[in-house]
Formats: sequence, C-alpha cells, structure tokens
Amino acid sequence: MDEFLRDFAENAESFTSDFFFSAGEECYTTIDPSNQASDDLSVFNLEVGKAYSYCVRAIKQGHYMDSPYADSGERRLLTSSEAACEAHTIHWEASIHGQVTTEIDAGSIPIEDVLVSWQLMSKDGTKPLDCMGCSNSTLTNDGGTFNIKFNVNDPSLDNDSDFPVKVTFSKTSPASPEDIKHNMLCNFGMNPCPLDGYITYLSHLQFKAPLQVYDDTVVPVRGKIFIADTAYPGSEGCVIDGAEICLMHNFTFGGQKTLVCVDTERDGSYIAPVAIGATVHSIVILYNGHIFKMSDKNPLMGEEFVTILADEQFINYDYKDITKAELTIEGELTCFVVLPFLPHRFSTLGKKCHSKVTYLHFFCSVGFSFYLMNY
Repeated sequence: MDEFLRDFAENAESFTSDFFFSAGEECYTTIDPSNQASDDLSVFNLEVGKAYSYCVRAIKQGHYMDSPYADSGERRLLTSSEAACEAHTIHWEASIHGQVTTEIDAGSIPIEDVLVSWQLMSKDGTKPLDCMGCSNSTLTNDGGTFNIKFNVNDPSLDNDSDFPVKVTFSKTSPASPEDIKHNMLCNFGMNPCPLDGYITYLSHLQFKAPLQVYDDTVVPVRGKIFIADTAYPGSEGCVIDGAEICLMHNFTFGGQKTLVCVDTERDGSYIAPVAIGATVHSIVILYNGHIFKMSDKNPLMGEEFVTILADEQFINYDYKDITKAELTIEGELTCFVVLPFLPHRFSTLGKKCHSKVTYLHFFCSVGFSFYLMNY
C-alpha cells in the first residue's frame, strides 16, 4: 500500500512512505498503518489554508518501497487500485507549554489553579482573530503547568510569520480581612504581567514553546512588640514604636538571608509583607541593643520554621522586651529621690503606661541596688 497527498489547486501529488500489508482477512478489513517517521508532513511545507487530499491505494507488491516514478513504462497507476481519498485543509498549528511558580529564591513552588486565558492576535497585534479555537482558557494543574494549543483556520494565518498571542494570568486566594489577588511576573520575572495580557509570539508548527511565569504575591505577617511586665487591665502591656523587625531565612549550609524588614507603628504593631513560598526561620528585632523574647502565643514558639502560604493567616508573631538596666546607689543617708525622666520610645496611646520606678523615697545604704526598665 502507498499513501500520498494531492494538492487540489495544482493537481500535484506528494508521496509519503509505503507500508506493507498482507491481506489475511476478508475484504473490507480495516487497516491501521500507524504513524511512520516520514509521516511528519511538516517537511513537505504544506501551505496553511490550502486544501489537500490524503489518499491511500493498494499497489503491486513489486512496487513496495520503490520510487513512485522509478519506471515510467510501468507506472503505479497501472498496477494499483483506485485511491481512497479524504479532503483536508491545512490548519495553523502551534502550542505553548508554560508553568507558574514562585521565584527561585522562594523555592520555585508550583502555583495551581491560576486562570490562564489567551487570544491569538492578528499579525500586527491590533485585533484578535475571530476563529474557532483562537481563544480559550484553562487552570494550571498541581504542578503549576498549563498548555495552550492552536489548531485553527483563519485566512490571515500563514506559514512563515510570527503571530502574537495575548496571555493573561489571574488568581485570588481567600484571606482575612480581604482576599489576596496574586501578583504575576512575566518576561523572565523582570516585569509585572500586564493586566490586559502579556504578548508572546508563535509561528506555524512551533510546538511547546516555553513560557515561565512567577507568582510574586506577598502575604502579611503580623505581630506586636510589648514591654515585659507592664501589663494592665485590657492590655498586654506598654508597646514600643520604631523597633526594626526583620524576618530571616536560614540557608541549608549555613548563613542567613533577610527576607524583609519593617518598623513597628505607634501602637507597637508591624505588618511584614513576605513572598509566598518563603520560609521564615526566625525574627530579629533591632532596638537600641535590647533583648526580646517570644510571647507565649507566637506561632514560632517551639517550631523550627514557618512556610508562607497564600491561603493561610500569619498573625500573633508577638515579642516582649525583657531588657533591664541596673542602677547602684552608694551612701548612708535619708533621701528623697526623684528619678529623671528617662529617654524612652514606648507608646501609651492614651493609656497610663509607666516605668516601674518613677519616684522613690527610701533610706540609702551602701551597695543598695534596684532595676529599672531602660528605654
């Protein structure tokens, strides 16, 4: 048997490889020639939009695998059956294989359920092509991957040109107090993906063109800084504003990297935006050399790390300032001591928040000492 294509316009024939079949069954048995390497019709430069007829016919066994025109005196036409043909118009075909992940330094974690929408555009990019299959959408799978496939027919498409494809990416994760809209980066992570679509280009028979997109979404990590042992009814204690809060990531083979640093507000709170996928191993607080300790409800208490995810809340990362200063007074006299107002930066926000010792009336003795909170 041999198979060939006939160009309707030029009445020409283009042969592909023969396949051998011995009829061991009765007539009308279905024959499956399978796909041969030479069946890749891209090598024949079939013209997009043109009509061809795919034909199969039985030939004399002696012609198996010879040249169709090897012997002009005994052409296959004289020793073959009638051809069985099927008309086919050549479509414009191409595809993209893409993936959405966090950035490399955030672990390259795949992002699933990202809505990917696309539209094949005119050659100059000014208008979308209105053809069946020229636009569609899909969701990324659990590996963060997606496929865009085109097998379309439009008069403006051709074999040689690069055609723009407009692709948009969107995802919203439920969160409190409001949902999180993911921020996507295109162009190798250099620029935010445009809301009206990122433009990439495809040509005919270009398959699995790579497209990498990074999810640069940040999630707020919230906490508060208190002064230890200053609690009063309705509050866990006095707060510190202006302290620097740095979230740290530990490398496997030693060393640390700062993920983000922020300052506490007047109410002692902080909100640190951290990229999803990042791993926080510790939180460092910088404030005049003071010493800080996790509060009992801090989620890092007893944990080696926490991984930032878009669909979780990260709250109550609170710390207490346990710094104390020692003051020694020597002498033997009765005195009324009025302590000077010590420099401080803790905030009261309308509450009565005092250091433990402001005014003292005592009998001084040699070596007498007491502690003050030092701010």
